Amino acid sequence: MSVRTEPWPAGVPCWIDLTVPDVGAAKAFYAEVLGWTYADTEGDFGGYAIAEMRAVAVAGIGPLPAAGMTPAWTLYFASVDADVTSAAVAEHGGTVLLPPGDVDELGRMCIAADPTGAAFGVWQAGTHIGACLVNEPGGLVWEDLRSPDPATAQAFYRGVRL
Repeated sequence: MSVRTEPWPAGVPCWIDLTVPDVGAAKAFYAEVLGWTYADTEGDFGGYAIAEMRAVAVAGIGPLPAAGMTPAWTLYFASVDADVTSAAVAEHGGTVLLPPGDVDELGRMCIAADPTGAAFGVWQAGTHIGACLVNEPGGLVWEDLRSPDPATAQAFYRGVRL
């Protein structure tokens, strides 16, 4: 089993989450398809559930933040300082969609978009390092970016140095 127990290095994909209109339906679907179970966190974090495999965190599922938004998966990159990373996003032509904020003692996060419009998250680990099970079924195994302008996206991510 590929279990991570230390925070991810800066710039490395470290977490994924899904926002949906019906968290219960999504949880049931992924429990059936991937065998996920869920930590009891929803009451503490506005309906956000942490999915687990073999008792370690693999992903999150939460309610859509606003009416009219579409369900989406978000990939988070590790950062040693979400505030510094947020400033670098703006400096290099990206857009900060949700400014950095604390998620209790779990960590600090922000949501941003690169200049081509691709949304992503930034995670500064506290007690929650992000995905703990990687590179095997049920865990984080694949990340990619599909961009209409790969050269612009590449320059942005190199400049931000997540």
